[in-house]
Amino acid sequence: MKNQVHIDVLFMIAFATSAHSIVSKTISPRDDSSLVLDLPTISPVSLGLPTITPVSLSLPSVSIPTVSIPSVSLDLPEQCTPTIEPDKNGYIPAGECGANWNYSPSFPAALVFTLLFLITLIIHIIQATVYKNTYCWVVCMAATWELIAYISRALGSRNQQSLALATVSQITVLVSPVWVHAFAYMVFARIVHIYSSTGKVWFFTATTLAMIFVTLDIIAFFVQLIGGGMAGPGSDAETAKRGLNIYMTGIGVQEAFVVAFSLLIVKFVREKIETERRGNLGRGVGWRRLVYALCACLVFISVRIVFRLVEFSGGMGMDNKVPYNEKLFYAFEAVRMLLAIVVWNAVHPTDHSWGRVEIATELAWREVVQLSRTKGQESWEEAGR
Repeated sequence: MKNQVHIDVLFMIAFATSAHSIVSKTISPRDDSSLVLDLPTISPVSLGLPTITPVSLSLPSVSIPTVSIPSVSLDLPEQCTPTIEPDKNGYIPAGECGANWNYSPSFPAALVFTLLFLITLIIHIIQATVYKNTYCWVVCMAATWELIAYISRALGSRNQQSLALATVSQITVLVSPVWVHAFAYMVFARIVHIYSSTGKVWFFTATTLAMIFVTLDIIAFFVQLIGGGMAGPGSDAETAKRGLNIYMTGIGVQEAFVVAFSLLIVKFVREKIETERRGNLGRGVGWRRLVYALCACLVFISVRIVFRLVEFSGGMGMDNKVPYNEKLFYAFEAVRMLLAIVVWNAVHPTDHSWGRVEIATELAWREVVQLSRTKGQESWEEAGR
């Protein structure tokens, strides 16, 4: 039994010694922190596994084009640098940076025309109220726009650096004649309706006349408004030039309408004189006074239009003296517009002193003429039977 124990002990010592020998041969320390086991390499074939051949993929090369972002530039108008100090009223000579007027506006002149247009406006309002004439609001609008123009001009003469005052004054002066034209067209339509034996001029009825010419006048109004706005103070040279061309087109077309309208007036007058010569209608003077006032109004406006065409056709350069002369402005713009409006104060379309008496007389004669024509037609038909 003891011998068996000794044999077992010897066997364990021998096994430990051989195990130590094997481990010491297969394990070698590389560093202080890790050990590398030198294990035998096992081939896949020896294990009976299939050999996997590596596959190489050939992908096409992708080229990304370079994206170029264009530079963005804002085409802003050049801002000038003031070189002249404004005076106490803000005046800067025309053509210099910061000049909103072509001259230093006269405060006394602007104040005088402000009062004159205010007076004619008040009279027109009173006349329209007394005579219960609703369509006279059109001529009241003309006087109102002129009043606004010269109030702005008077204020602007004391504050010439105010772009708003200069713009309002210029635009209202340029487009206010449109209201006078519209009123003239409406007055003539009523003259034709009341005093013509047929109620027509050529084949145009009074309603058609008013509708056509007032519509054309509205078109001319918007053309002038666009042009006047583009050519207002503060606009650059190129924009102002385009604006002036548009405005001149508007007033040129407007004058063409006035010429065509004048031909209709001539036609009406000739027919009316011929009818009176034959004694078919009463010889009242009411229509004559209205036609005289109408012609005077159109002449004043036409002179003003010609002045504006001459003024702007020469450009706004310093070589053109017309836009830089305030006396010419008052003589051919302010005075002409004042007369074109005041003439309707002097000869109002519905004045009780002659208007309604003449209207009644002419309407009575028209009924007689119409009745005679009807009787004559019946007589011819009776004779034919």
